[in-house]
Amino acid sequence: MAAPKLLLVEDDPALAELLEYRFQSEGYNVRTTADGDEALMFADEDVPDLVILDWMIEGTSG
Repeated sequence: MAAPKLLLVEDDPALAELLEYRFQSEGYNVRTTADGDEALMFADEDVPDLVILDWMIEGTSG
């Protein structure tokens, strides 16, 4: 069974690193970005099972 895919959209590098580490340790395949436009592109390329979204980010906001 493939690992669940998580898209993490967070512009605070320390928080993004902490969340990425934690979710990876729980078995998620995590893709991280700090930009809303890039997050939309990532979601179109490979639809995630879960999105964790900071709603105040650069580019297209959450």
